[in-house]
Amino acid sequence: MTSVAALRGLVTKAELIVTTRALPASVGSTSPACDSKTGGARALFHFGPAAANSLPPVSGLGTLTRLPPVAPFPVGNAAYTFLRPWAAGNVADAANPTTTTAGGNGGAVFSTDGTSQAIAALNGKFAGMSWMIASIFEGPLAGPVTNAVDCRTSCDLRLHSRSSGHGFG
Repeated sequence: MTSVAALRGLVTKAELIVTTRALPASVGSTSPACDSKTGGARALFHFGPAAANSLPPVSGLGTLTRLPPVAPFPVGNAAYTFLRPWAAGNVADAANPTTTTAGGNGGAVFSTDGTSQAIAALNGKFAGMSWMIASIFEGPLAGPVTNAVDCRTSCDLRLHSRSSGHGFG
């Protein structure tokens, strides 16, 4: 948030855009549990600034942070559950107004009003904002785990804003 600190007091609208899709079978999405629009994505969580020190380190762009089997799962505020089966429209259980549409990549686009979170992060001079996508395969699985339970998913998170003549995205 440091790079956009000049927007403090200027943000009028912020939107979190999550784009998902299951990767094709040729790269491992072989489970029938994989929804073609959302893949293995189960839910989106938001973490407040106090949780920053308890979260696993971020791997960086294009990499995946995978928790070791004994690591505790971070506890966040549920933003919404990805629709299964996917259908366009409003996301009923969303903490903030969220809609979903079909994405141009064969997946889905989820748009969430993140105005209050962005303003709070800027006004509180937080170092950043933390979000996490949980998988449908977390927790105990029924039966043995095989390569058939592989639902590789592409996810992209972006924060877009509108402000008095400025923006970040």
